[in-house]
Amino acid sequence: MAHILVVDDDEGVRNVLEMFFQGEGYDVTAVSDGESALRLLTQMEFDIVFLDLIMPGMNGLKVLKEAFELKIDVPCIMMTGFATTETAVNAMKLGAIDYITKPFNFDELMIITKRVFDTARIRKENVILKKQLSGLLHVCSWCKKVRDDDGNWKTLEEYVKDRENVTFSHGICPKCLKKDSAKTDEF
Repeated sequence: MAHILVVDDDEGVRNVLEMFFQGEGYDVTAVSDGESALRLLTQMEFDIVFLDLIMPGMNGLKVLKEAFELKIDVPCIMMTGFATTETAVNAMKLGAIDYITKPFNFDELMIITKRVFDTARIRKENVILKKQLSGLLHVCSWCKKVRDDDGNWKTLEEYVKDRENVTFSHGICPKCLKKDSAKTDEF
């Protein structure tokens, strides 16, 4: 179940959002200040944060900045009753992914929430696919050369030498030696 953190100094807003998101099937934690939010963000994993812009003590922009410095990677949606282009731009520069104004339009709130979860799902799938692709080694079926990251075709030895500190030693395996001996015996 997805876990949402709601951060707002207004108890009424916290309660409304908590009930709304719980009604939509989400697990919700709600706190009243930025300090509590940061403490929770360092202790628990959340899938999305709804963060009030204006709060006593540490405001929403400061929370965003601190979270960024602590390398906390969670999508943040800024909430405010006083929307200005400047504050929206500042929030986005600090890492917020969206901005919603109070009073809330609950349809808009769900659209934003679903978009965030869809984006997170796509990112996770992308990471998995990149890992799968990084494990592929493109080998020519005819000449057995290997294609490197720049698109150049190299012998396996050249390819491995470029990536690892390896020196090759050549020899003949027992199976090939036996084949070669059989050919020599024919003459």
